[in-house]
Amino acid sequence: MPNASQLPAFREGRVFATDGSSYFSRSGPRIVDSLEIMAHLIHPEIFAAPPLPGSWAKVRFDRAAAA
Repeated sequence: MPNASQLPAFREGRVFATDGSSYFSRSGPRIVDSLEIMAHLIHPEIFAAPPLPGSWAKVRFDRAAAA
């Protein structure tokens, strides 16, 4: 990812990948699940991880390669 190392989220290890097709690309009954995922990723100290295995994962970068 070009210039990723300049992003605060990248420098602080706060980049996540989500299952966008299942949770964020269309409206429907999963809207509550989507909100729970986002709440946890933004404020993990307040919101527990939702019981949705595989819905999100922390992205790990080789910071030396991205610089």
